[in-house]
Amino acid sequence: MSVVFARLYGQSPAACASADLHDQETIAKAIFGKTIRQEPDTIPDGGPQIRGAWYGDDRSGEGVTMKGYGKVSEEQQKAISGLEFVQGLIDGSLPLNTMARTLGYDITEVESGRVVITAVPNDTHLNPAGGVHGGLSATLLDSCMGLAVLSKLEKGIGQTTLEFKISLVRPITPETGMIKAEGIALTCGRRIGTAEGRVTDTSGRLLAHGTTTCLIFPR
Repeated sequence: MSVVFARLYGQSPAACASADLHDQETIAKAIFGKTIRQEPDTIPDGGPQIRGAWYGDDRSGEGVTMKGYGKVSEEQQKAISGLEFVQGLIDGSLPLNTMARTLGYDITEVESGRVVITAVPNDTHLNPAGGVHGGLSATLLDSCMGLAVLSKLEKGIGQTTLEFKISLVRPITPETGMIKAEGIALTCGRRIGTAEGRVTDTSGRLLAHGTTTCLIFPR
């Protein structure tokens, strides 16, 4: 549970580990207006793995998105459009990539040509100087811009990043709170797609921005 709370609060797992389950649920209810519980699973070595979370006072899962992590098969990717693919990542019918688990981000919004990813920076994201590493913004921008291009593609067509450029315009710290990366597709041709992206805080201040060029190809 401490890892889940660390990602929600932007705190380290160690800082959250001292609170017992009841305390964590009480804190969560005070902040979010609802109880947050975790759903454990088992990985091959027998250790627990967080597959998702549900909200409320029971396990009905009503109105809740349960998400897992893994890889979407090539057959599944060929069978659906890019927009359906990203919608699956959001509604939990497809697993999020394992990098999302590593960095603690989530894909939260999609429409054709637009994708939003959110994260809460914490002390697992720091560079040696104590700020949040630029790689977090780079990953969020690469992901939201690439998925924005993908959301424009028909079934049987894929994309991958050829190059991207970012500018980090304000420092990000664990005190920044939740950040949002929004990717917007600019062009989408037969072989090349381009997009732009912005990372902002909850006040709408620009933290980073970027552009990408993607290769479009048949699967």
